[in-house]
Amino acid sequence: MFGDGTFGYEENPVHVYEKPGNYTVSLTASCLHGNISLKLKENLIRVYPNETLGDTDQDSDVDGKDLAEFAKAFGSSSGEENFNAACDLHEDGVIDEENLEVFVINFGH
Repeated sequence: MFGDGTFGYEENPVHVYEKPGNYTVSLTASCLHGNISLKLKENLIRVYPNETLGDTDQDSDVDGKDLAEFAKAFGSSSGEENFNAACDLHEDGVIDEENLEVFVINFGH
């Protein structure tokens, strides 16, 4: 089960999520003897809205202006004066190296 109400019955299924959100997925396997195994992974898939991550000023690109905002916020945590939620690309309350990796990938786009 893909977590959005759809299922895949083939081996190695591929799925496209239509809406942003966190999805809990499960894998159910059975054998010829009828034994069933279930594996559940909560919030395994995160689908982001169709926007450019790192575009802090929402002008449709990640450029020097966004880099300046990111630099001011880097190293901060939620609740600190220099924290900028638009730079928290992993939405974990901390602007760190993981956010920087995503920012670098999107810079110039």
